[in-house]
Amino acid sequence: MKSAQTRQIFFYIFALIVMAFILYFGFLLIPKVTNLFCEVESGKLKTSLETEIGKVYHLGPESSRRLNIPSSCGLRQLCFVGNDPNFRVIEDETSRRIIELRHNENPEENVFILTEDDVEPLKIENIDVKQGTLCILPQGNSLSFRAENKGDYVEIS
Repeated sequence: MKSAQTRQIFFYIFALIVMAFILYFGFLLIPKVTNLFCEVESGKLKTSLETEIGKVYHLGPESSRRLNIPSSCGLRQLCFVGNDPNFRVIEDETSRRIIELRHNENPEENVFILTEDDVEPLKIENIDVKQGTLCILPQGNSLSFRAENKGDYVEIS
């Protein structure tokens, strides 16, 4: 009888240790899975931007669309920089300086994705911005802006 009780106690101790390891490693994996999810959403945002603006580019001249692009996690703003940029419209001074510096280093970078901890540049062909620079805040889970085909480029407003 005593040996059966001893085995049962060791079984419960072993089960507790296994459960502790599962919980420990599970909690270690949660941030990694979350980061992976955010990276995938960021990739979808970039692809959606390029695809939707490309669709407007292939419409007839003077055609326009209101684009609703799904937002990604951690997104604070999406900024479009035109051929004649006006960086003063970017309210956050740190973001303004980073975007201006990166755009001056590489003027072909014309879209900037501002997340909670980074500014990610992107180059989209054949776009210009009506006001020089336009920053869009996410509304719910999407970004909404107007894109108009001007013949040889798409104007963002």
